[in-house]
Amino acid sequence: MNKAYIYPCVVKKEDGVYYANFPDFSACFTDADNMNELFFNVNEVLNGVLFSMLSNEISIPKPYEKGDIVLNDGEFLLLVEASISVLRDKINNKSIKKTVTIPKWLNDISENKNINFSRVLQEGLKKELKIK
Repeated sequence: MNKAYIYPCVVKKEDGVYYANFPDFSACFTDADNMNELFFNVNEVLNGVLFSMLSNEISIPKPYEKGDIVLNDGEFLLLVEASISVLRDKINNKSIKKTVTIPKWLNDISENKNINFSRVLQEGLKKELKIK
């Protein structure tokens, strides 16, 4: 199931620059010189903040309802979707560096045969854990 949230983003244009802020978060904001850049940047910053929160097991706030947001003069609202499921998949499949120790003779033979150590370790762990 793809769990997605839609977060409101308050935007104001001043001196030719779009400033965007997500009221659901204390530090989730960006800026842009044009609307195309704005759409890219708001998605990037929202997904980055959510990725960081999920990675650090910080609770994600429920989005404000559109009617709960009061806009000041010159501000407009963007609704930005973020897929929590996709972000969780990225976190769960993130590569983790491990240091292992093997005898030199085994390392030398393996390197001569162009063995991919990461692949062999992953396959061995899956076999040991009975994971397909």
